[in-house]
Amino acid sequence: MRTLQYGNKKSFTFYALIIIAIVVIFVLAIIKVATIDRQKYSIDKNEFVIDENYMTINLEDNGTISKKWDNKFYLTVGKDKYTLGDYTFTYDTVEGNINIYGTSYQVMNNGNVIKNAKQFEILNTNTTTFYKLADRRYLLVGRDITSDNNTFSTNNFLFVVIDKSGNALLINDKMNAKTLEPLILNSGNFKFDVANELLTINNTSIDLKKINGSTNKYVAQVEKDNTNNDDEDKDTTDNTNNNTLPDNNNVINNNNSNITNNDINSNVTNNNNSPGYNFVAVKSASIKGLSTTCNSITVNYLVNDIKNEYASVFLILKKSANDEGEKILLNKDEITYKITNLIPNTEYEISMGYTIVTKVGDERTTTENIGDGIKVRTNKVNNSLAITKITGYKIYFNLKIDSAYQIEYGIINLYAKDIYQVDYELVGSIKVNTNQAITSEGFSGSINYSNRYEYILKLENAVYNGEDTNLNLQTRFINYS
Repeated sequence: MRTLQYGNKKSFTFYALIIIAIVVIFVLAIIKVATIDRQKYSIDKNEFVIDENYMTINLEDNGTISKKWDNKFYLTVGKDKYTLGDYTFTYDTVEGNINIYGTSYQVMNNGNVIKNAKQFEILNTNTTTFYKLADRRYLLVGRDITSDNNTFSTNNFLFVVIDKSGNALLINDKMNAKTLEPLILNSGNFKFDVANELLTINNTSIDLKKINGSTNKYVAQVEKDNTNNDDEDKDTTDNTNNNTLPDNNNVINNNNSNITNNDINSNVTNNNNSPGYNFVAVKSASIKGLSTTCNSITVNYLVNDIKNEYASVFLILKKSANDEGEKILLNKDEITYKITNLIPNTEYEISMGYTIVTKVGDERTTTENIGDGIKVRTNKVNNSLAITKITGYKIYFNLKIDSAYQIEYGIINLYAKDIYQVDYELVGSIKVNTNQAITSEGFSGSINYSNRYEYILKLENAVYNGEDTNLNLQTRFINYS
C-alpha cells in the first residue's frame, strides 16, 4: 500500500483544518442569522423616533421597523429607509406608550436588573422606570423629570447619551439639549448621576457601569490650591523639612473653556499654620448647555472675567459648514441667551468666542478666539395636512399648524395631472385661516377639481415672522375611477 510522505501529511492536515474552520464559521453564521429577530413592527406616523445619529425622523406616513442581518434596526416608510442602529425606541405621542427594540436592561426599585430581549413595551410613563439600552445610553421614564440645579424639567421620558468625558445629550419629543457639565436627574425616587453613571433609588446606589460594561472615562475635576512662590522660597530657606507645595500652574478646567490664568494674591492661614496661598483667577468663557424648541435655542453659558480683560464675548451661529455664521454679542453678567426665529427641525452649529485687546505703546491689537462648535437640532413642529373627503367635484381637507410656530399667511394649492403627463398643473387654491389652523380642530376647507388622474395638495407661500418659510406639508392621492 502506498503511504503518505511527511510533507503530504502536513499539507493534508493543513487543508483539513481550513475546511473545518470554514464549516465552523458557516455554522456560526447560520446560528447568528437564525437568532435575528425577524419580526416586523408597525409604527404610526404620530410616533417619535430617532435615527442612529440621534436625529428626529419626521414621519409622513406609517412605517415598519425590522432587524436585518447586520444586527441593526431599520425603519421603512414608503420608499424611504432609515438606519436606527443596534437598538432603538419609539414614543407614541397620542397613546403615551414607549416601545424599546433590542436588548435592554431594566433597573428595578430593589436594585435588581432584568434583561429584556427583542421588543419591550412600556405602557405607563407616569411611573418612574429606568433602562440601560447600550454603552453610555440610558432611557429614564417618568411623569416629571428634573435636574438637580433646576436648569430644566420635562416629562414622560428622557433619552440620555453620555460621551466619554461625561457630557450628556438629552433627547425627547420636546427637547434636544447638550450639557457640558456634570448633571443629576431626578424622577420619583430615582436620582441619576449622569457623568458618574450612578443610579440611586431610595438611598440604594447602583453602579450602572457594571451592567454590561462602560467606556466612560469621566473623572471629577478638582481645582488645586496654588501656593505663593515667594512664601515657598522663604519657607524652604527657613525650614529644610517643609514639604514642597503644589505646582503653581496646575489648574484643571472645563475642556470647552478658553482659559488664561492670572494670579490674585490672597493670604490665607489654615489650622496647620501653613503658609499663605496664591489663588488662581481663571478667565474663561464657555457654553454650559443647550436646549431647543421648534424655533429657538437657549444657550446656557458662563463667563469668568474678574479683571475685565474680555473686550467682548459672543456666540457664532451657523446653519451649515459653509455658512460664515451670525455673530451674537453676549452680556458677560448674564448666564443665558435665547436665539429665536429659527427654522424647525434644522441643524445648527453654535460656538462661543471672545476678543481681547492688547496695547503696546500707541498700538492696539484685537485678538479673537472661537471655541469648538456644538451641533444641535431644533424640534420638529406638529403640523398636518389631510384630505378628509372627496366628492364628485370637491376635495375637502383639514390643516393643523403647531401654535408654537404659527404662520401669518399661507395658501393651500391643489395640483393635478393626467396619467401620461409629467408636470402638474395648478387647478385650485384657498387662503389659510391661520387662527383656525392652530386650534385643536384645525382649518377645514374645500377646493373644486375636475376629473384628473393624480392630485397633490400643498401648503405654500407660508410666512412666519415676516419671512418666507417652507413647512413641507403636502398630501397626494390618485383617482382610480
